[in-house]
Order: sequence, then C-alpha cells, then structure tokens
Amino acid sequence: MNANPIKKTIYKDVFGDFILDSKDKIKENLALIDIAMNTNNLDTLTALYKNGPLCSGDLPSKSERDWLVENGFSQMIIVKGSDGFNACTHKGAWLHRCIESLYRRFSQDQP
Repeated sequence: MNANPIKKTIYKDVFGDFILDSKDKIKENLALIDIAMNTNNLDTLTALYKNGPLCSGDLPSKSERDWLVENGFSQMIIVKGSDGFNACTHKGAWLHRCIESLYRRFSQDQP
C-alpha cells in the first residue's frame, strides 16, 4: 500500500492490517479515508451514528443529510410507520470511524 503515514495509521486503526485485504477492498477503504480527510459533514454523521435513527427535524443540517444520502452514508427510513427518519448506513459507520480516528490523531487533549 503506497499511502501517506496518516492514511496508513487510520487504515490500521479502523480496518486492521491491509495485508489481509484484497486490492479492491484496500482501494475502497482508502477512498473512505480520503473522504474522511476532506468532509465537513461531521455533526450530522455523528448524530446519525451515535443517536440514530433521527427524524429530519432533529438533524444538525439538512444539506449535510442530503450529501450523506446522495453518497450512500445515510438512508431515509420508516420508523414505526412514520417516514422522515434518517439512519447511518454501514458505509456511513465506516466513514464515521475513519473521521474519529483522524480526529484522535490531532486531539489537543492527548499528552
């Protein structure tokens, strides 16, 4: 895997040893890491990951929600017969884990 040290560290932290993955899986996981490094949809994704499913009115940002849905990180769902809810997808959960790993690298709280 030819990637910068930050990407390698996030990959190992989130996905494990890349040697065990196929070339296609490595490419897919690195794409998620790239998105994590360049996205600003943290609040909405975090809310869906940690507290979801959530009603559209409870989301921090509708535009972030739309981007997450369009890119497969979130999905509109029905909860107990009511529509207008949103949930994090598996792809969204992996993205959230990548973002958390990235932010831990730069946290000011660490010694």
